Amino acid sequence: MGTEGIEDVMFPLRKRMPLDRRTILVGSLIIALIFSSFTLGLAILLSKSAHGNRSTANLARSGPTHEPKISVGPTTGPPTPPIVLPQSPLTPFPSLLPDQLALLQAKDRFFYHGNTGLPEIALTFDDGPNPPYTAQILAILERYHVKATFFCVGKQVQAYPGLVKQEYDSGYLVENHSWSHANLPFLSDASLLWQFSTTQNIIEHATGARPTYFRPPYGAFNAAVLTNANRFGLSTVLWNVDPRDWSRPGVNTIVARIIAQTVNGSIILMHDGGGDRSQTVAALPIVITWFLRHGYRFVTLEQLVADYHLDNNLQPSRKPHIPPGLQAWWRRKLQMIYNR
Repeated sequence: MGTEGIEDVMFPLRKRMPLDRRTILVGSLIIALIFSSFTLGLAILLSKSAHGNRSTANLARSGPTHEPKISVGPTTGPPTPPIVLPQSPLTPFPSLLPDQLALLQAKDRFFYHGNTGLPEIALTFDDGPNPPYTAQILAILERYHVKATFFCVGKQVQAYPGLVKQEYDSGYLVENHSWSHANLPFLSDASLLWQFSTTQNIIEHATGARPTYFRPPYGAFNAAVLTNANRFGLSTVLWNVDPRDWSRPGVNTIVARIIAQTVNGSIILMHDGGGDRSQTVAALPIVITWFLRHGYRFVTLEQLVADYHLDNNLQPSRKPHIPPGLQAWWRRKLQMIYNR
């Protein structure tokens, strides 16, 4: 059998049914059309799947629009500056100091402590702002999430308005401590008015909020001082814990004095201005840690005043409200003021 015979046996149809070019072309077109349709359908399916995944991811990130987000744990966002409504002057206002004190205390406008039945205390810092110590104190307060109040001297506010704005923006109260830290009972009425008004204005200019609390330098006041404080709708705030940190007695002494004097509702006097306050800065974390561990909470004066008349059977103080030595000190101070 020759070659042609072998081919006829193995490929008998090749000669009997020859494929022309038209058949091949039509077949190729059909195959290409089927493949294109399959590719297009697969692409559409993948696109819808990807869009669905993105929508699900966006929904998971943003949460449902009809429900508020729930924050778990302490917030990491910026604190809200305090909003304290201004107070109107009390009228008529007495001219004699004993009558003034009686009226102010009856109207919750004169304080040297808070609610003696609540385990809350107020940290207050006087004489600032004062770099670098004010900034260091702010960093410590932020680290421990502790509230405080700053009684600022007007001329220091004028010199360091950025620090005052930082205090206010961090959620702390910024209040009036006179313009120049003068001994106010010895000033004329015109000078007193200037001390109050100029400090009110400079703090409002720096923070956008007008002070509602006033602390007289040295704790010294008389009828004229309280008359001017009332004229600006200010509540007068003193203290019942004084570690005398301004004298730089040592970190351990500052801590020991504060722990020994502090009770429920105490107002603690400390200083961020007026000189070297490195000992105050070093003592502050120790003080905060001790009181937090013993169940106290730190509040601003606004909160302390708001809680003044709450039920005071929540937690008894661990010792008498005001140490006897401090009571005697205030009596001597008031007697000295009355006799002027």
